[in-house]
Amino acid sequence: MKPRKSKSLRGNLLKQCDTLIRKILLHERGDTCQLCGKRQKDLHFALSLFHILEKGIYPGIRYHRDNLLLACWSPKKYYYMPYCHNLWHHNKDRIKPKVIELCGENYEERLKILDKKGMRTNSFNLMLLKVALQQELKKLEDRGENDK
Repeated sequence: MKPRKSKSLRGNLLKQCDTLIRKILLHERGDTCQLCGKRQKDLHFALSLFHILEKGIYPGIRYHRDNLLLACWSPKKYYYMPYCHNLWHHNKDRIKPKVIELCGENYEERLKILDKKGMRTNSFNLMLLKVALQQELKKLEDRGENDK
């Protein structure tokens, strides 16, 4: 068996930034699926980052909050389970009305414009973003500690 290739610097930074922005959104938006209202504690799997417009096609808005929701999901082998993230990829018609309710009727056009102006996800920009997200998360965590 071949040894597994380690991710590139850029790949590692993307993963770290994904984790950081998810934690930030959990602090800001709570532990509830924004599409169906299910609470994290009632789900079999963790809430996931839900990119309204695909991160691969629209990399400039991968970390833009207007393009992100927290949604219930399941891993690929359980794709048939009726979780919101899975439905978005396999049956958009069931979820799209809620996305429109949350994001507005013209969300696609607005997000596509933002993508053209958005950050390019090269390693240098991702390093800067990672530092900014770490600082933002620390502030949120400190604020949460002070609220207790």
